[in-house]
Amino acid sequence: MGITYKIDTARNTVYITVSGTTDASDWIRCFSEFRDDELRTDGLNVLLDVRKHENVIDTRTLLSLMGMAPEHDKPIKWAFLVSRVVSVGIANMVSVHLKKKNVQVEVFENEAEAEDWLSEK
Repeated sequence: MGITYKIDTARNTVYITVSGTTDASDWIRCFSEFRDDELRTDGLNVLLDVRKHENVIDTRTLLSLMGMAPEHDKPIKWAFLVSRVVSVGIANMVSVHLKKKNVQVEVFENEAEAEDWLSEK
């Protein structure tokens, strides 16, 4: 349980899966590890799967994570994979903060649709 990620260089995507109950330290740990991962490149798209996440991220943690996100020279995409309405609201808040960092955010309930959108040029 918690937060894990996998970088798929062939698809130019990092898959982040959130399950169970998490707190600020879990999120910051994962994003810090990802930021320092030698496979990470600046142009990776993100598929963030929160379908099995049991609690809602607090606003302070969300803003801290958005501050950690780098600005991108070229646009990248973040696909949120959700199963609860509350997750849509959080994804919309993230979208507002990431827009100025050249990140496009969309929300999906279907994983195949999310992956299709991420692969579109």
